[in-house]
Amino acid sequence: MKPAQIMRSKPLDPPSSISKCLKSLKTVQKVDPLLSRLWDDWEKIVGESLSLHCIPINLKNQRVTIGVSELQWSRALNFHRQSLILSFRKQGFNVRDLQVQQYSSSYSLGDRLNQNLTTWQYHPSRIDLHGISSCPACNSFTSQGEIARWGNCSLCQRNKF
Repeated sequence: MKPAQIMRSKPLDPPSSISKCLKSLKTVQKVDPLLSRLWDDWEKIVGESLSLHCIPINLKNQRVTIGVSELQWSRALNFHRQSLILSFRKQGFNVRDLQVQQYSSSYSLGDRLNQNLTTWQYHPSRIDLHGISSCPACNSFTSQGEIARWGNCSLCQRNKF
């Protein structure tokens, strides 16, 4: 008598890293290799804070189209336009112009709120980041950042003007 055979499903392939999945997706979707390289180098080019809030959408005719999630990041990109163009060139991209446009990302509202909360927690204006000290002129409580910058609190600094 033969032992009963147990039906088993085919073993699963080992998990792939995200970078391998993205590389295979780039080949399947036929993404422009220059734009793909730009995505890979994005954080090095624009910096960590800007890379969280904007993405490269297109790279054509020496012009990079950058999508931003909110207006203040559009202003930041326009303010740093020349230094960003130099940064693109330093990374090997022949870029002459930046075009910034509103772009709705695929983040959910919960992700955005969580990200905004995290950004607020690490914002330099938060008192607990720098500690509290007293102003040498009026003895009121103020952040150590104001004392380091102006030598007194912002109210005393305003009165000087």
